[in-house]
Amino acid sequence: MIVLKSNRSPEELIARWDDRLNPARFAGHDDVLDLVFCGKRKGNKIMLMRRTGVSREPLSSIFRGKIVGTAEGSEIRGFFTKSVTEYVCIGVILALALTIFLEVKKRYTEISWMSVAFLILFLIAILSLLRTGKRTKEKYIDFLKDIL
Repeated sequence: MIVLKSNRSPEELIARWDDRLNPARFAGHDDVLDLVFCGKRKGNKIMLMRRTGVSREPLSSIFRGKIVGTAEGSEIRGFFTKSVTEYVCIGVILALALTIFLEVKKRYTEISWMSVAFLILFLIAILSLLRTGKRTKEKYIDFLKDIL
């Protein structure tokens, strides 16, 4: 979980969020929003997405968080996820790989360790797609610090 602290009130932080992601800043007025990020807010819940065209990751990262009031001011608390569609696609790929492996195991009496190793490497490669890279996290945090 990522926690970013601010000395501003939660209402002021929400107003800054709305101002930063105002549609008037798009269409040539703000290069960061036009080319890199888009986001939305519902109540105190926020979501910031990286546009897939500029992302160097195969699956786009999403920051989901909340603006929470504290004794010193406010905080943005959140975490990185992927979209539901991407989780479903990864699940389908993993189910397909497991089905193929079980079918091969059923047809052949002896399974070589090479096929087991290949399956494990394939699973690790697919699951690594769900990881959010360090540089991507830094970009999100830099954008959120502009709002703080």
